[in-house]
Amino acid sequence: MVLALTYSDVFNSYVIWLMMPYLTNVWKLNDAHAAAIINVWRGLMWMMPICMLYSADTVMGKFPMIVLSGVTSSIGFGLLSMSTPRVFTKEIGTCYSYEPKCISGEKISFFFAALLLTALGISGLRSSLPPLLEKNLEDTKKEEEIISSLSYINPWSIKFGVPAICTAAATVVFISGSCYYSREPPAGSPFTTVFRVICAATSKMFNRTAMDVAATFLPNQSQEQQKRNRWRLCRVTEVEETKLVVRLFHRCPFFIICGLVSAAGHRFFMSQANHLKRNNYPLLILPFFFDISKNYSHLISCGVLSKYQPRIGIGISMILDAICCMTAATVEAWRLNVVKSHGLLYKPDDEIPMFFSVLVPQFVLLGVNDGIFEQCVSGFFKNQVPPTMRPYLKWLSEGIRGVGIIGGGGWKD
Repeated sequence: MVLALTYSDVFNSYVIWLMMPYLTNVWKLNDAHAAAIINVWRGLMWMMPICMLYSADTVMGKFPMIVLSGVTSSIGFGLLSMSTPRVFTKEIGTCYSYEPKCISGEKISFFFAALLLTALGISGLRSSLPPLLEKNLEDTKKEEEIISSLSYINPWSIKFGVPAICTAAATVVFISGSCYYSREPPAGSPFTTVFRVICAATSKMFNRTAMDVAATFLPNQSQEQQKRNRWRLCRVTEVEETKLVVRLFHRCPFFIICGLVSAAGHRFFMSQANHLKRNNYPLLILPFFFDISKNYSHLISCGVLSKYQPRIGIGISMILDAICCMTAATVEAWRLNVVKSHGLLYKPDDEIPMFFSVLVPQFVLLGVNDGIFEQCVSGFFKNQVPPTMRPYLKWLSEGIRGVGIIGGGGWKD
């Protein structure tokens, strides 16, 4: 029953890939404007899981967080479906076609509310669902073939409505099996320990240097009084663990680069494929190649790169970033030459006589890069910090990557 929610993630990724064609084809936004919206949305999905994980560990617990996130995600996808022009046309008094004039102010409000709710819901599921799966010994294998079959659906309201229905059904199935899950009350977050050590060190910064002052008794107060105030006095082990975490912070800015490349992939790659010749093949075959290459690169990283330092894998992913960008730039130059040679420069809605399979290499490279990066980052933190801190540093690195994704939304054509 826990697996029901893991399959909903397939639908979530399906909608994310479709959002760029939707905004450019239906809303008629230019690529820069549409990319800014999508990259802020995706960036929030990468930045918020660490906050949701902290809330689950300190306030709510994993099970309530998963239920709340599932409900929030379902409502968000429902609003996204209702924001399309063909839903509630009579009630709102708008037209029926997929044109900007048929998108009323109410539907725009639905759309942006849906983006916020889906970002919150997906973030909560991503951060809290894997630990629960590990405790219940379930298999989390996903089937990307669902994306290929769903991509033949044509109405946008149904494309966005299917994830809403599936996520809601998965949440109901998950709740129905609640009696079989191991539920534990919030045990507290190790990140709170980091905050306490930093706070204690800051309050005593004029007494000594370095972070060791957090575990030092002050001479003007009794030891019993200081022991009761955990925000002024910490254990030596807590100080040492915090040192390990702080020493890793200087590596995190490198993750912004991977976020910029990921933003470019979701922005440019789907825009490139939007009007290429497809011969009735679905557009989402390209993200299918992305998912397949990402999953296989996960396996390669576990089997090969695990024998070496994970930082080597992170370096390889950065090299793949450059190769992926060069490949995409070469294909884009080819595409623009075809557009100019066929006189389609001022006909943005016409089909370009260039088969969309030329984009497969850059989608594969992007997937391989993402798979190696995620696996090696997890392995890197696994060797550097205590087990309780690993999920937080993993999501912290993903959050910094989300900053790069949002930064990629500001690029202009």
